[in-house]
Amino acid sequence: MPLISGTIPSLINGVSQQPATLRLPTQGEIQENGLSHIARGLEKRPCTEHITEVAGITSANSNDVFIHTIRRSEDEAYAVIIKGGTSSTNTEVKLIDLTGYATGTAGKEVYILDKEQEASYPSGQGTTSSDGITSSVPMSSNTIPNTYFKNFNSTDNIFSPNSLSSTTIADYSFILNKTQKVKQDSSSLPPTRPYESLLYYKVGDFGAKYQAVITEWNVGIDGTRLSDDLLNSDLPIDHSSYNASHTDPSNASHIYRRAVRNRYKIVYATPDNETESRSGGGNVGNSASINNQASVRVNTIANAINKGVDSSDQVYLIKDNQTTNYRVYVSKTNTDNSAEYADDKGVKSKGVVTGSTISTSSDSTNDASWAGGSGKGLTTASGGLISSNSRFKVIHDENTSVIHIKNTTYPISVELTDGKGDTYSRAVNGSDEVPNFGYLPGSANIETGFVAKISGDKAAGQDDYYVNWTGSVWKEVVQPMYPGGLAITGNTDFTPPYNLNTTSSSATYDAAYILNTLKVSRYVTIDKSTMPMQLYKAFGKVDGNANSVYFVLKPVPWADRDAGDQKTNPFPSFANYDPVGSPDGVFTVNDIFFHRNRLGFISDENVILSESGGYYNFFHTTVLSVLDTAVIDVAVSNNQVAILKSAIPFQESLILFSDLQQFKLTSDAFLTPTSVTVDVATNFETSTEAKPVPAGKTIFFPFQRGAFSGIREYFINISSETNDANEISAHVPEFVEGTVKKMAVSSNEEVLLILSETDRRQLKVYKYYYNDKEKMQSAWSTWKFDAEIIDMAFIGSVAFFLFRRGTTIYLEKLNLSVDNATSIMDDKIGVRLDRRYRLTAVTYTLKDYTPTPSAAWEASRTHSGTGHTSTQTSGTGSGMTFNITTDSNGKPTFVIASQGTGYNIGDTITIPDPGNTDNTAIVHPYLLPYGDSNYDELTSTQVKVDASIVAGFGPLIKIKNLDKGYLPRVDQTFTTTLNEGVTYKITGVAVDPADATKAEIRITPSIAKDSPWPTDTVLTFEPREPIYVVETGEQVKASAVVGIMKNGSTFSKSKGNTTPDVFAGIPYDFKYQFSEQFVKNNDNSISSGRLQMRNFEISYAKSGNFYVEVAPRPYDELYRKINTKAFTAKTVGSLIQGQLQLETGVLRVPVYCNSKDARITVNSKEWHPIALQSADWEALQVLRSQRI
Repeated sequence: MPLISGTIPSLINGVSQQPATLRLPTQGEIQENGLSHIARGLEKRPCTEHITEVAGITSANSNDVFIHTIRRSEDEAYAVIIKGGTSSTNTEVKLIDLTGYATGTAGKEVYILDKEQEASYPSGQGTTSSDGITSSVPMSSNTIPNTYFKNFNSTDNIFSPNSLSSTTIADYSFILNKTQKVKQDSSSLPPTRPYESLLYYKVGDFGAKYQAVITEWNVGIDGTRLSDDLLNSDLPIDHSSYNASHTDPSNASHIYRRAVRNRYKIVYATPDNETESRSGGGNVGNSASINNQASVRVNTIANAINKGVDSSDQVYLIKDNQTTNYRVYVSKTNTDNSAEYADDKGVKSKGVVTGSTISTSSDSTNDASWAGGSGKGLTTASGGLISSNSRFKVIHDENTSVIHIKNTTYPISVELTDGKGDTYSRAVNGSDEVPNFGYLPGSANIETGFVAKISGDKAAGQDDYYVNWTGSVWKEVVQPMYPGGLAITGNTDFTPPYNLNTTSSSATYDAAYILNTLKVSRYVTIDKSTMPMQLYKAFGKVDGNANSVYFVLKPVPWADRDAGDQKTNPFPSFANYDPVGSPDGVFTVNDIFFHRNRLGFISDENVILSESGGYYNFFHTTVLSVLDTAVIDVAVSNNQVAILKSAIPFQESLILFSDLQQFKLTSDAFLTPTSVTVDVATNFETSTEAKPVPAGKTIFFPFQRGAFSGIREYFINISSETNDANEISAHVPEFVEGTVKKMAVSSNEEVLLILSETDRRQLKVYKYYYNDKEKMQSAWSTWKFDAEIIDMAFIGSVAFFLFRRGTTIYLEKLNLSVDNATSIMDDKIGVRLDRRYRLTAVTYTLKDYTPTPSAAWEASRTHSGTGHTSTQTSGTGSGMTFNITTDSNGKPTFVIASQGTGYNIGDTITIPDPGNTDNTAIVHPYLLPYGDSNYDELTSTQVKVDASIVAGFGPLIKIKNLDKGYLPRVDQTFTTTLNEGVTYKITGVAVDPADATKAEIRITPSIAKDSPWPTDTVLTFEPREPIYVVETGEQVKASAVVGIMKNGSTFSKSKGNTTPDVFAGIPYDFKYQFSEQFVKNNDNSISSGRLQMRNFEISYAKSGNFYVEVAPRPYDELYRKINTKAFTAKTVGSLIQGQLQLETGVLRVPVYCNSKDARITVNSKEWHPIALQSADWEALQVLRSQRI
């Protein structure tokens, strides 16, 4: 039976659930509230530090508040806290200054407005004229964000932090509601143009017949003209035979509109030759030679068509009986030979005119009736087209060759011929398309805004596009609307020509029929109320201080579709749907991110990236070509449905997560629509409840394993250029219970925090360390807290938490890098107290006063020393200022505005009332900014047995009436009113997830009792009061703190501080249980024989008090008791009077039992830091045979 020894070289690899024989020597059985550090060993985890109570936000459960952190620099950071509203409550949004950059005080609220500050801000919107911004705008006034953060799952309308996602780009944060379906903006219509055409005369020639045929058409459903194929494409006037749902157009008697409504023709015939001779008539003689050169100028031709010619010429207005057409002829003219023809006559020429023998035939075969007269053009005052039809308007400059015709009621088209091959003139019809861009006039007197559709070059892959005349150039624009066009909304009346809101038979149509006919949405903007909100920093006058920081929360001005139409430039896939068949939208945006200078969304199976550098634009800026900067909208390529849930920018690529696969979006050097590719990277199941988190060269993501969760680590193998995802929880398969709700990671500290749905008062923590490509540490542990964690986020090495105590939300931080207390405490001692708060001065409040009503109270009053009476003979306080408010009865409430000087605890002050009896109050110190933890020593906490759950006494008790977030602790004791004299110890605690005032406790009684516990039996728990630690390292009571703060020379540092710092907070327990020890042979554990443990030696460094328990199995109170060996830092020879000094050394603990039965646990319940380095053991090994 040789005496042997073993070594545990370090305690840095956390816990393992493998059999003890397979574990690493550096892995343990239990690790609670410990942090495994590669250099410092196993430490008690850092504490949380109180930042602020989030005023104005309460929590009914642990799943209704979201946090997003904004970090601009080391000195400037903020926390955005959002509580989603419901149908009956408003959203609440708070912004907390984490560093004091904006407000001067860390933890103070930063004001949020709904728009940037104006010189005169509206009343009730958060400002006053003299002080500028003095409060945030109520969310009830910030309507769109308020509503946006209310719209959650339509079935239960329940908010969850995982319902939101966010990303920050410079000073702008975008916050996404992942349950909100995106809509098209039904009020966003393209610019409306009249029905219009251009008559463009390019070349004048002799012997030409310039003819313009102007046709008015009946209006089609999309606002353009009815097609000639009446039976298949046109809208029937009467659908009285339709069934009620209008789903069967074939079962109806249709009466169709005729496509053509009216038709007009104007002709100008040029002379056959440059000169000609005429005889007869005239003022000069019987013959003359006329120069016709001016007759063929292009502006002459345009003038003739526009204004007509002299009245002696023939103008024919011909009505076609079949098609209701009208045709107008304008022929050559004659005039006085003494001057040029007048400009308004349309022809300029000199010479003697001796007759007017021009043919008046009309070349029409349907001249059944006649109207009009001679010399009439488009704008002739009497008898012309415009005078007869007020719906026409003509724009023309007599010096140009382009005529612009508009019609306010009916679509029009113009056909131009010239009898010379029809190449001398061109018609550009606004609602039709022209063959190419060169077809348009380059410079003309065209009204600004005229839109032409250009037929794209199909050989070059070019789509059709639209251009408008800006007054100097043609510019690409979006497809316009026309006067009779229908904007599809489904609920709005449209007249003329049709009404969509009724189903009567008088030319009215329901939305579904309209959509089925039109097929295309005309909206041009995404509904901003269904898209992510933006929060950005601004500067203005805040609380009287100029150029101060505030923030603005409002909708994003998403860009309109400015080019093409729905076919050539469709809505992004998350908003591309049937707006009438699905008026509430179809798709949600599942995540938001920033990648390679683009704002990105994922929706359904698509990845959508904004225009490069244009974060608000998700449309193409041109449809002429695909620009490298254009928006990217690409679906994942896969043989199965893959709904994307998360997107993580990672090493120049984008990793996309669905529930079964991971995809990788990559591109060449530049991310462009033509270079982007999406391929399957790995095939691993993913739990999509919690978003994956990137850290350096890896991405952590959870997956479900029955009732437990596992974690994988996605990485790219550089040498093989392959993607993989190793499970980092393989050795702790049942460590993370339930579904993972949230993860947060610090790549600086290489720490992953995991929050599961099972117990929100604890975190599963993964600590890792890589040395080049080799992983040197993979440590799992548990961190426990006194309150439920609602949400969390990292900024660098600092984790920020939202804790829920009762219904109150608290913001706290945990610094993994530096304990700020070490720079204040003597000997650089860390202070391990959760909810830690640094007291630097005594703050007073008022106690024990009964204000009396008075109508004469002023808004504020300063208390002077003359009115001061004290219960202490040495009372000398003065200068305390009160803010006084009164209710409707004049009853005042006093709030101290200025603390004054010289007050002592218990001093009684008098507040004079000018109209009633003076009021008295007691000066009362208030030490901590949270809960009831102030000067008063905390009393015992009482709760009651919950009658609705528990039926009698037993090891599991359900309790109620938990208040202010108080939670009984494991190892805490309590008594009852029923079984007096019996003390019970708590061995387990679980809070009711649906009601924080109820909990479940598992107990061990000191004396067995079988009597039942009736309803409302009172349980009295020991008080859990804060601990106060002076900078010297001495722990003091709350009652002593005030005196220390006022007269602290005894405790002050050698630096000469007269008022010492005091830290206060709640202690938390550290626990580490060693694994069963084995003798190793070539790294193989020898499990045969008996290993009788004798001693354990634990190395520690810079540690305070802790103790080691040796608990044999099975535990027996009489014969196999738990043995405890304590270490205290205050040892003889090392104690400095009044000061804690940390120690480094080795603690030897006797064990004396079989290694299989020995549970060796290190515990720390005090505020002291501890760091365990390694351990050694001695044992007697008993083997029945010798190993060879």
